[in-house]
Amino acid sequence: MTSSSAASRNLTVDLLRTFALLYIVGFWHLFEYAPALSFHKVPVTGLITKLCLGLFIFISGYLLAKRYRFSDRPSLLLPESLSFYRKRLLRIYPLYFVALSLFWASQLIDAPTYGRALLFSTLLPYQPLTTLWFISVIMVCYGLTPLYLHRYSWAKTVGLTCIIVAGLWTIIFATDGVDLRLPLYLPAFAYGVIVGKHRGVEKAFGRSPTAVIALIVTLLNGILYLSLSSGLAQFLALDLTLLGAIPLAWFSSHWLAQRLPNWGERGLAWLSYGSFTAYLIHRVTYHWAAQLYQPMGFSSALLYWLGLILPGTLLIAFAMQGVYDRLIRAVS
Repeated sequence: MTSSSAASRNLTVDLLRTFALLYIVGFWHLFEYAPALSFHKVPVTGLITKLCLGLFIFISGYLLAKRYRFSDRPSLLLPESLSFYRKRLLRIYPLYFVALSLFWASQLIDAPTYGRALLFSTLLPYQPLTTLWFISVIMVCYGLTPLYLHRYSWAKTVGLTCIIVAGLWTIIFATDGVDLRLPLYLPAFAYGVIVGKHRGVEKAFGRSPTAVIALIVTLLNGILYLSLSSGLAQFLALDLTLLGAIPLAWFSSHWLAQRLPNWGERGLAWLSYGSFTAYLIHRVTYHWAAQLYQPMGFSSALLYWLGLILPGTLLIAFAMQGVYDRLIRAVS
């Protein structure tokens, strides 16, 4: 297995990641803690939240496909897979452990959930886990990455994903024991792997005709999703909405990335760098901020939450990520 790091940041990816982060951390979750601002939960904003989470998963698949290349020799699959898992665990688990422990200490989760979450075992059988369920989904995607990238082909990636999703749905219908978000977001990860492996697909995402088709797919399936109340049809409509929204978001970010001034690029790199840690810790900071003070007026709530708590959370996340990265470099 070989790995590579890009010499410069991908501004399109940074924009996608930053938009998704700010929407979830700076709008969807933050407004839950501010009664004066709690007007945001309507079906359309809920749909956008699911699409933003899908963007995070897509980006993960895309970046892993860009960075890692597995040998075609079957005898090397196991050692290369173990090396890959070690690197990804080292990258994610210590910060995840800190965040999970803070959730437990803040009484945002109970002890049994904490114990299961430490082992990423809340998806199957399903155990509700606030926010950090997302990391378990990411870890499942990491587990499948060597299978996707060893002797890669787009047909194998699509076929394997379909088999796994069908298997998960079989378990869901039989036992109702799988988190529905796992079969929802796994196709987005595979989508990212395919785009990361095919430069032509990535280039097509930056063209207007692709954006028009993606917009039509997103709108039609998004309307269908919102019109349905539940069931497999609604789930499929949501998945198709996500798969249409990804190239549309890519086109928009690519267009904007070409027009960013230098100061915008620096700010974007800063936000993107701390995005993972910000996602991990934001509910903890919001919880304690709400305990400390709760402005009831609209203007004062905007000032407190958007002017103080959100920037403070992002600064803490950036600092934590920086300290952790320096520790990793020191012991490597």
